[in-house]
Amino acid sequence: MAAKQPWAGVAGYYNSAYDPWNVYELRSFRDEFFSKALQWLSDPHGKTYRVCDVFVWGMASWDLFGLYPDSTTYRDLANVQKIADHNMLMITAQVEAVRGSDNARL
Repeated sequence: MAAKQPWAGVAGYYNSAYDPWNVYELRSFRDEFFSKALQWLSDPHGKTYRVCDVFVWGMASWDLFGLYPDSTTYRDLANVQKIADHNMLMITAQVEAVRGSDNARL
């Protein structure tokens, strides 16, 4: 269901019986989605258009960061950490590129 309708999350008061992330296959889908998205973003080549910023918007069960009061129970610290690690790598690469370092990835 999630792969066919990724916009169809669960909203409202938290109820563990309706938590989509209690289902292993849905958790795996979410993990794979973010892993592949970050992998694609990490490769500066092979894109039709230059991608310089990405915005992750979520609410309720799709609020990966648990920012909204009704979605803190859906926080996914593992994927949040993957995103933070990716962002630090990209910032480091940008700084190295500005400095002209031979280690620059961009």
